[in-house]
Amino acid sequence: MDLATALEAALSGTDKTDVTLRICTRAAIILSTDTDPAPAIFADVKVLYDLRSSLVHGAIITQKQLEKCLVAVSTVPAPGDCTPRMRNEQLIDRLRDLVRRSILMRLLLNSDGRWPLRADPPPPVDQLWTDPAVAEQWRTAWHQGAAALGAPEAARPAVPLRDSIFDDYPGKST
Repeated sequence: MDLATALEAALSGTDKTDVTLRICTRAAIILSTDTDPAPAIFADVKVLYDLRSSLVHGAIITQKQLEKCLVAVSTVPAPGDCTPRMRNEQLIDRLRDLVRRSILMRLLLNSDGRWPLRADPPPPVDQLWTDPAVAEQWRTAWHQGAAALGAPEAARPAVPLRDSIFDDYPGKST
């Protein structure tokens, strides 16, 4: 829940109407990369934020409902490809990665003045990003900001978690 709240804080702004749509759209537009396309980000954020909303509002999540969420998140392996625990960890890791990139993006776009953390009124990012060229300029700006800090990989999706039982990786002994 804390991660979903952090994602909301980084992306939603001050207007509280249509928060889910705003977060999904903004994340998809500004966090997308060639290896993490906008439609996957939009769908994943929707699933993760809806799960958070259900929990925050007191819903009891059944195993069947959790499985529906797990299957819907693009980075979570199919049942049988890893342990159930690892599938849950993959879901949490996807949200953690989106939050990490969102916070970095906001800090970098704040530092170059494009999206100040405190502005009255805030910039109309939703309107600005309807122009694909502007959205691309903003994506490029924060990726270049990460590169200027010596961490270009920080703007890209994290390397997927490895499962010590199911995954092969360098150094693993059988």
